[in-house]
Amino acid sequence: MIPDKKTFCIAPYKHADVDPQGFLRICCVSREKSKYRFNEIEEWHKSDILKKLRKNLSSGIKDPICQHCWDKEAHGGKSQRSVYNKHVGKIIETLWDKNFISNLKLSEAIDNVGTSHIQSFDLKLGNLCNLKCIMCNPSSSSQILAEIKLHPELKKLYNAVPTSDLDYASKEEFKSWCQRYLNNSIHLKFTGGEPFLNPYLLQVLDHIPDLQKKKCILHFTTNLTRVNEAILNLLGKFKETWISVSVEGIGDLLEYARYPHKWSDLENNLKLIMGRDKVFVSISHVIQAPTFVGMKDLVSYFDGIELKLDPIFLESPSCFRLCSIKPSVKQQFISDMQTYRGFNHSFVHSVVNFVESNLQYDKKSAIECVKRLSALDRVRGTKFHNVSAIDLFK
Repeated sequence: MIPDKKTFCIAPYKHADVDPQGFLRICCVSREKSKYRFNEIEEWHKSDILKKLRKNLSSGIKDPICQHCWDKEAHGGKSQRSVYNKHVGKIIETLWDKNFISNLKLSEAIDNVGTSHIQSFDLKLGNLCNLKCIMCNPSSSSQILAEIKLHPELKKLYNAVPTSDLDYASKEEFKSWCQRYLNNSIHLKFTGGEPFLNPYLLQVLDHIPDLQKKKCILHFTTNLTRVNEAILNLLGKFKETWISVSVEGIGDLLEYARYPHKWSDLENNLKLIMGRDKVFVSISHVIQAPTFVGMKDLVSYFDGIELKLDPIFLESPSCFRLCSIKPSVKQQFISDMQTYRGFNHSFVHSVVNFVESNLQYDKKSAIECVKRLSALDRVRGTKFHNVSAIDLFK
């Protein structure tokens, strides 16, 4: 049976995500609450939750675990589902039926579910990071975790503070796991923490046989505060590399939102990675209330250097959602972008659609947004009202 084109995703068959504490998920944006760690991948892959998910996605049912993708597709954005289907499943949208009839490897992975078919991994090798991004959390930033320990009053800002193993990637057990499961990889994604700072990254990449490297796509999500020359020199051995650079604004706005990043460092490091053979650079931007004011400048800047923007629709912390911004501000943005036809038209179209569906205003959320930013300012010595006018919220 050919699965439903509108909901099917290859990820539950051929992909695995390992979070900073070593727990498994279907993908980096899934709402799955996994109890399985990386060394329990066999049990996880045949668990009831994955069986149900595969059945739903094949049958045209939009499983709530995948809500992030449904939301992104509804606003015209490129979802993780579409990325995995194309680059991991080798499924071309316009040849959907033909792909499932002629692609024997695809049929084998679907009909005979097993970890031997997993060829795509998203690995977060701990939470080591050098930034304290306003929308981030201690599970993904060692700097935020350290900040909480120094300033316990900040702990209430976060839903959870990690207590389990954050250096699982240093253990011999993980090294053996890599040798067993990564040798057949065609897609490897690294986020963080900050992957270019991670001491285990080169070790993981070295585990991939040179012949397989030529078939494998690397994908990094990075703050680009540093450029790791050793890793850049290794990229040429791989089929191609995608580098998604996280940017929350231009100049002072970036430096505030991704504290203590420096705008000059970002500009200089972008020049170092752009134009390299088989390396494709794009910009990831989180759509959130505190940085909404800088959206037009962001689009203008990256239009100027012809880098594609990709939206990430924030889910947490909830007070940073667009409901914290007054409707008039959002209406003005929509109006300003009505005639836009520039380089990043897909990004702008997707964001406008998202803003139009989030025009409501929640005063309580706005108050919480300001309180959260003020709490961070007191500890960091920053001032959010220098980069994001307070009258946006109240």
